[in-house]
Amino acid sequence: MSVTGWAGRARLRPGGLVYGGAIGSATAHAHHSVQVLAALDGDALLLAGPDGEPFRCRAYVLPAGVRHAVLAGTARGVVLHYDPLSSAGRRLAALPGDAGGLVPAAGSLPADLFEAACALDSLLPGGPLPDAAPHPGLARVLAWLPGRDGVRLSEAAEVACLSQSRLAHLFRAELGLPFRP
Repeated sequence: MSVTGWAGRARLRPGGLVYGGAIGSATAHAHHSVQVLAALDGDALLLAGPDGEPFRCRAYVLPAGVRHAVLAGTARGVVLHYDPLSSAGRRLAALPGDAGGLVPAAGSLPADLFEAACALDSLLPGGPLPDAAPHPGLARVLAWLPGRDGVRLSEAAEVACLSQSRLAHLFRAELGLPFRP
């Protein structure tokens, strides 16, 4: 079943993000992270690669900076993002393309999509990334960010009650990702 919207649960953690839920469509874009998209329950994703040509897959690894689009998603999916400089990010970036062989059958993953995302995260090369309680200012920003587009570092620093340079450092140190709008 193809869906157009995104709805699920996510956790931003050191070195990346874990998401389980509906994967909706998305126009052409690229990430500063290594991304793994997977459709569970047999639904295939319809993606377009850098050349714009559409293709179907059950799971796919996109190295950092690779332009792609989600033309048709799935109601039951998993999206994982990894810092490209992390062990997991480097290992996955070396396996670009169809990742159907990396993703176990849906029946062997938990039924809850977020729990399935966490389980897949622990099975992929490099293993799971550690959980850590973020700095209180960073936690305020992470709670404030959802649903906001084009957020500037100066705005986020004000929410965090930190200087821009300190917040930028915390993003990189605790999340493994640079702050980018």
